[in-house]
Amino acid sequence: MTGHIEQIRHRHDQFSRGGIQGATRDRAGDFGWEGGNSAELPMGGTHHGKAAALGVLAHDVAIWDQFTMPAEDYFEAGDTVVVPGHSAIKKNGQSATTAFVHI
Repeated sequence: MTGHIEQIRHRHDQFSRGGIQGATRDRAGDFGWEGGNSAELPMGGTHHGKAAALGVLAHDVAIWDQFTMPAEDYFEAGDTVVVPGHSAIKKNGQSATTAFVHI
């Protein structure tokens, strides 16, 4: 079914444009965000509950001068969609790229 992939692609595109609330509008209350495991990185750590996850996402995405999150592909198995990609960030003339996998 491409229905799940199209839904996730739409949400991912919204998130990449800064539309975090729209991208997560129908997420369950127990939605969580697991960022990098370095406390020195923004968005790092595990954030439980929709309010906590959205709070850290909104704050940390906003700190960058530029933030993009292009997906490389979408894979679907049953009700699960896996999205690998790379986030590109810029701040004060410096840039970095980090890999991600969204499930």
